[in-house]
Amino acid sequence: MVRAEPFVRKMGITWGKENDRMSEFNERKEDVTMNENVGCRLPNLDEEDSALARKYTGWAQDMVENLSVGSIHRMDDYGVELQVVSEETVRCVTVVDHPYCYRTLAMIAVGFETAGIDLQLDPYTVIRPFDPPEDNGSPPDEDDGGPGVEVA
Repeated sequence: MVRAEPFVRKMGITWGKENDRMSEFNERKEDVTMNENVGCRLPNLDEEDSALARKYTGWAQDMVENLSVGSIHRMDDYGVELQVVSEETVRCVTVVDHPYCYRTLAMIAVGFETAGIDLQLDPYTVIRPFDPPEDNGSPPDEDDGGPGVEVA
Protein backbone atom coordinates (compact mmCIF):
# COMPACT_ATOMS: atom_id res chain seq x y z
CA MET A 1 0.00 0.00 0.00
CA VAL A 2 1.37 3.39 -1.02
CA ARG A 3 0.88 6.25 1.35
CA ALA A 4 0.20 9.63 -0.14
CA GLU A 5 2.14 12.54 1.24
CA PRO A 6 -0.09 15.21 2.69
CA PHE A 7 -0.41 18.26 0.48
CA VAL A 8 1.23 21.26 2.09
CA ARG A 9 1.07 24.64 0.42
CA LYS A 10 3.82 27.02 1.31
CA MET A 11 2.69 30.60 1.41
CA GLY A 12 5.17 33.34 0.93
CA ILE A 13 4.74 36.74 2.50
CA THR A 14 5.11 39.53 0.00
CA TRP A 15 5.77 43.13 0.81
CA GLY A 16 5.19 46.09 -1.43
CA LYS A 17 2.07 46.54 -3.56
CA GLU A 18 0.06 43.80 -1.85
CA ASN A 19 0.93 45.18 1.56
CA ASP A 20 0.00 48.71 0.43
CA ARG A 21 -3.40 47.52 -0.82
CA MET A 22 -4.08 45.75 2.47
CA SER A 23 -3.15 48.87 4.44
CA GLU A 24 -5.48 50.95 2.25
CA PHE A 25 -8.28 48.39 2.78
CA ASN A 26 -7.79 48.40 6.55
CA GLU A 27 -7.86 52.21 6.64
CA ARG A 28 -11.12 52.33 4.66
CA LYS A 29 -12.64 49.56 6.80
CA GLU A 30 -11.67 51.42 9.96
CA ASP A 31 -13.22 54.66 8.66
CA VAL A 32 -16.53 52.94 7.93
CA THR A 33 -16.61 51.21 11.30
CA MET A 34 -15.74 54.35 13.23
CA ASN A 35 -18.06 56.72 11.33
CA GLU A 36 -21.18 54.57 11.16
CA ASN A 37 -22.49 53.97 14.66
CA VAL A 38 -26.08 52.76 14.51
CA GLY A 39 -26.55 52.28 18.26
CA CYS A 40 -26.00 55.99 18.91
CA ARG A 41 -28.63 56.91 16.31
CA LEU A 42 -31.45 54.98 17.96
CA PRO A 43 -33.90 57.25 19.76
CA ASN A 44 -35.00 56.83 23.37
CA LEU A 45 -38.48 55.33 23.30
CA ASP A 46 -41.31 56.74 25.37
CA GLU A 47 -43.32 54.44 27.65
CA GLU A 48 -46.02 53.86 25.04
CA ASP A 49 -43.55 52.73 22.36
CA SER A 50 -41.60 50.60 24.87
CA ALA A 51 -44.79 48.90 26.05
CA LEU A 52 -45.83 48.21 22.46
CA ALA A 53 -42.37 46.81 21.62
CA ARG A 54 -42.49 44.42 24.60
CA LYS A 55 -45.64 42.85 23.14
CA TYR A 56 -43.62 41.54 20.20
CA THR A 57 -41.47 39.10 22.14
CA GLY A 58 -43.42 36.22 20.61
CA TRP A 59 -42.63 37.52 17.13
CA ALA A 60 -38.93 37.72 18.02
CA GLN A 61 -38.91 34.16 19.38
CA ASP A 62 -40.82 32.83 16.36
CA MET A 63 -38.33 34.47 14.04
CA VAL A 64 -35.29 32.70 15.49
CA GLU A 65 -37.15 29.40 15.82
CA ASN A 66 -38.61 29.34 12.29
CA LEU A 67 -35.80 30.83 10.20
CA SER A 68 -32.60 28.92 9.60
CA VAL A 69 -29.23 30.32 10.61
CA GLY A 70 -28.06 32.81 7.97
CA SER A 71 -31.58 33.63 6.77
CA ILE A 72 -32.35 37.27 6.07
CA HIS A 73 -35.68 38.71 7.21
CA ARG A 74 -36.48 41.77 5.08
CA MET A 75 -38.76 44.34 6.60
CA ASP A 76 -39.01 46.66 3.59
CA ASP A 77 -41.88 48.74 4.99
CA TYR A 78 -39.70 49.56 8.02
CA GLY A 79 -36.32 49.94 6.29
CA VAL A 80 -34.70 47.14 8.29
CA GLU A 81 -33.12 43.79 7.38
CA LEU A 82 -32.30 41.22 10.06
CA GLN A 83 -30.19 38.05 9.86
CA VAL A 84 -30.51 35.06 12.16
CA VAL A 85 -27.09 34.22 13.60
CA SER A 86 -28.30 31.60 16.11
CA GLU A 87 -31.32 30.91 18.32
CA GLU A 88 -29.89 33.42 20.78
CA THR A 89 -28.61 36.08 18.36
CA VAL A 90 -29.99 38.18 15.51
CA ARG A 91 -27.97 40.74 13.59
CA CYS A 92 -29.27 43.89 11.97
CA VAL A 93 -27.74 43.84 8.50
CA THR A 94 -29.11 47.14 7.15
CA VAL A 95 -31.19 50.09 8.26
CA VAL A 96 -32.35 53.00 6.12
CA ASP A 97 -31.07 56.40 7.24
CA HIS A 98 -34.43 57.84 8.32
CA PRO A 99 -35.88 58.65 11.78
CA TYR A 100 -38.84 56.28 11.26
CA CYS A 101 -36.46 53.38 10.53
CA TYR A 102 -34.28 54.14 13.56
CA ARG A 103 -37.39 54.31 15.78
CA THR A 104 -38.57 50.97 14.39
CA LEU A 105 -35.14 49.43 15.01
CA ALA A 106 -35.18 50.74 18.59
CA MET A 107 -38.56 49.05 19.11
CA ILE A 108 -37.24 45.82 17.57
CA ALA A 109 -34.27 45.99 19.96
CA VAL A 110 -36.61 46.25 22.98
CA GLY A 111 -38.66 43.29 21.72
CA PHE A 112 -35.58 41.10 21.28
CA GLU A 113 -34.15 42.17 24.63
CA THR A 114 -37.42 41.27 26.36
CA ALA A 115 -37.36 37.87 24.61
CA GLY A 116 -33.79 37.26 25.80
CA ILE A 117 -32.35 37.42 22.28
CA ASP A 118 -29.21 39.42 21.55
CA LEU A 119 -29.59 41.96 18.73
CA GLN A 120 -26.24 42.84 17.19
CA LEU A 121 -25.92 46.30 15.66
CA ASP A 122 -22.43 47.76 15.54
CA PRO A 123 -20.21 47.17 13.63
CA TYR A 124 -22.37 44.89 11.48
CA THR A 125 -25.20 47.19 10.40
CA VAL A 126 -24.85 49.05 7.12
CA ILE A 127 -26.72 52.35 6.95
CA ARG A 128 -28.48 52.69 3.60
CA PRO A 129 -29.32 56.15 2.28
CA PHE A 130 -32.96 57.18 2.30
CA ASP A 131 -34.36 57.40 -1.23
CA PRO A 132 -37.65 59.33 -1.06
CA PRO A 133 -40.37 58.08 -3.39
CA GLU A 134 -40.67 60.01 -6.62
CA ASP A 135 -43.33 62.71 -6.52
CA ASN A 136 -45.24 62.84 -9.78
CA GLY A 137 -47.00 66.07 -8.73
CA SER A 138 -50.44 64.64 -8.04
CA PRO A 139 -51.77 63.34 -4.75
CA PRO A 140 -52.16 59.54 -4.72
CA ASP A 141 -55.96 59.72 -4.47
CA GLU A 142 -56.44 61.77 -7.66
CA ASP A 143 -57.16 60.09 -10.98
CA ASP A 144 -54.07 60.25 -13.14
CA GLY A 145 -55.95 59.57 -16.36
CA GLY A 146 -54.54 56.08 -16.67
CA PRO A 147 -56.48 52.94 -17.55
CA GLY A 148 -59.46 52.16 -15.41
CA VAL A 149 -63.23 51.89 -15.31
CA GLU A 150 -65.09 54.92 -16.62
CA VAL A 151 -68.43 55.64 -14.97
CA ALA A 152 -71.09 57.40 -17.08
